[in-house]
Amino acid sequence: MLRYREAEVKKTMEMELILVKQERDKTKSLQHEYDKKLAEMTNIKLRLEKEMSEELSKFKSNYQRQFQDKDFEIHRRMLGVEEDEGRVKIAAERLHDSEKRNASILKEIDAMRAELDELRQQNNKY
Repeated sequence: MLRYREAEVKKTMEMELILVKQERDKTKSLQHEYDKKLAEMTNIKLRLEKEMSEELSKFKSNYQRQFQDKDFEIHRRMLGVEEDEGRVKIAAERLHDSEKRNASILKEIDAMRAELDELRQQNNKY
């Protein structure tokens, strides 16, 4: 009976040893899977950080470009306004010069009319 007991204890220990080995193997495989998942998650995190950085830089450049475009448009419009102001100023100067010439011509005409009237009066006396 003692041998039977020893054999039973031996078998129980062997079964427990097999169970422990199975648990160890299962733990190793789970650890390996977790390491793989962790590596995948790290890669995904790095990729997302890179994409976020690229999107942020694109947004910044587009945002700055938008303001540069607006500034350029404002500058272009200001140049157009200045050019129009220059044209108006030149036209006003020409108009002023023409009015001066017209005034001097009208004075000359008035002077000639007065002279003509005087000559007619003198002519009518004779």
